[in-house]
Amino acid sequence: MASRGVAAHGQNTLIVLVIALLALVTSGFGPPTLIESQTAFTPVPPSTLKLMNADRPPRISAKAAVIMDAGTGQVVFEKNSHQRRAMASTTKIMTALVTLEHAGLTDLVTAGPDVKVEPSIIGLDPGDKLTVEQLLYGLLLPSGNDAAIDLADYVGGSVPKFVAMMNAKAAQLGLKDTHYVTPHGLDADGHETSAYDLAVLTRVAMQNPEFEKIVSSKQYQIDGPVRWVFKSLNQLLGTYPGADGVKTGYTDNAGRCLVFSATRDGHRAIAVVLDSADIFGEAAALLNYFFANYGWETLGQAEEGVLGSYSRDGIVHHLVARMHPTVVLPRWQASYLRWTFSISEGAAANGGAEGVASYYLFGKKAADLPLFSQVNY
Repeated sequence: MASRGVAAHGQNTLIVLVIALLALVTSGFGPPTLIESQTAFTPVPPSTLKLMNADRPPRISAKAAVIMDAGTGQVVFEKNSHQRRAMASTTKIMTALVTLEHAGLTDLVTAGPDVKVEPSIIGLDPGDKLTVEQLLYGLLLPSGNDAAIDLADYVGGSVPKFVAMMNAKAAQLGLKDTHYVTPHGLDADGHETSAYDLAVLTRVAMQNPEFEKIVSSKQYQIDGPVRWVFKSLNQLLGTYPGADGVKTGYTDNAGRCLVFSATRDGHRAIAVVLDSADIFGEAAALLNYFFANYGWETLGQAEEGVLGSYSRDGIVHHLVARMHPTVVLPRWQASYLRWTFSISEGAAANGGAEGVASYYLFGKKAADLPLFSQVNY
């Protein structure tokens, strides 16, 4: 036995759209597949048409770019997002993450003879002593190559061993376009990543409170016999609403690069622009587009949480979802999200699930949620 429901409208059949429009943007589910209904049309009100017309990403010069919702991992915009490219000092995101996972913040590190790596340095001399935390600020704010070498020697025992740790972490995270040769990101054969991989890496790194605190700082100062002042190269900190990271980069091969994060109303978005003529302007434009046009929809929340009901042997079973995932989609599409439910055969074989709610957007499946019975006697 199976029955149907339509989210928020209470209709008994799935209504699909025929919409004539000039262009469709890519949502979290990919380009919508529009299918024709033989029985019904859903009118498009002027307010929706206005949102549709506004839902167009900016033109950017970056050779590769991506916008990712940090909460769900959904990509809502991409340009050559899996193209392998030189990454410059965005490398240091991984350098910092591996360091944070293998060293204590208060560990004292003595600079070795190999720390002099021009051109971007914090000014370490062999024998200088700073803590891991202090070096991380020097690594991520002014992008010190010498801080990268110092941390690599301390954490890995040598630069090659630390780089092996970086590549192992990349493999663990599923970064298929990424390979590291150095801990600082100066141009080297085979040292490459993609805009998508950088977004995934940053999503993970920003879940580390210490990393998040460092990259959101505009300045860090160490007072002592030697006074150190580290200033962030990220010009959007303090100027873009909600800006909280992350890392700049530049080399001849990579061009100007930026991995940028901003949080508004509890939602974080990550933008990556690689080889851009205007890293700060284009990253800001991409996130303006995201925050203006996209929203978050929580699935599995029907009236009183019941997504379907059926009767068996005189007993009414109400089906509810135990998890409520969030999807990101253009705001104009939210009212067209539909769902159906069906009864499963053999609940025990399905982990106890007695049904499934299937969500659709313009005829394309967005998600399946297992449903569990609440019995009313």
